[in-house]
Amino acid sequence: MSEIAPYPIAEEGQIRHAIFLPAAENEDNLKVELSMGKTMKVDCNRHMMGGTLESRDLKGWGYNYFVLTDVKTTGINHDWPARTIR
Repeated sequence: MSEIAPYPIAEEGQIRHAIFLPAAENEDNLKVELSMGKTMKVDCNRHMMGGTLESRDLKGWGYNYFVLTDVKTTGINHDWPARTIR
């Protein structure tokens, strides 16, 4: 990736990704949606993930890059009644 622009090296515990989009007409009218997630083994309760997505400037290149920090997962423990599955 360093041949494209000098993006910083990913910090410990992080992974660096680059997204390359095809050229299109009127690119200023287009948007890209980023969705972060994680594959985890969980129980039957509802689980959520949150964090801070920060846009940083790649000084001298005219690009921004994003860093996801303060990632936390939480679960809501529903007090499901016991049941038997036959």
